[in-house]
Amino acid sequence: MRNLILTFICFNIAVSLQSQPMTGVGNWESFISYNYAKAVAYTGNIVFSANELSLSSYNLDDYTIRVHNKISGLSDMGISTIAYNPQYKTLIIAYLNGNIDLMKTGDRVVNRPAIKQNTNITGDKSIKHIFCDSNMVYFSTDFGLVNFDMSIEEFGFTTFTPNVKINASCRFGNSLFLSTNQGI
Repeated sequence: MRNLILTFICFNIAVSLQSQPMTGVGNWESFISYNYAKAVAYTGNIVFSANELSLSSYNLDDYTIRVHNKISGLSDMGISTIAYNPQYKTLIIAYLNGNIDLMKTGDRVVNRPAIKQNTNITGDKSIKHIFCDSNMVYFSTDFGLVNFDMSIEEFGFTTFTPNVKINASCRFGNSLFLSTNQGI
């Protein structure tokens, strides 16, 4: 009986040790839930899905899934929204703190932290919506509308709207329309 109990204990220890992931020293492994999508972007053959902690991509050609997070190359955590600019083949990733990543082909990430680092902007810097209009990108925020020129990858103008939070933007004809809590 004693040998049977000892064998059972040794077997359980061996199974529990084997079930642990084998990540080498100095390497990181992430365990993030992908049950909730905060934003989705479609590139033609890849569907991107974002939650607050990471981004996952599903390739429709070869049915592969890839995970993109701070460990694998993104510059921040706390994704607020994403959008795809087809003209520049760039995925735009906006964060809750105002930070922005541009993910280009080959998963090369370029960080544009100007909103995050701007000390003149007080309060919430999170980006609520991204509107891609040819080479111009418009970021809707609580403090106003921010323009970004994709051709030179530089910020253009910022239209501050005190006491009016911009939820989204879109173009109709020659006019840019802004959605706010007070109306359009």
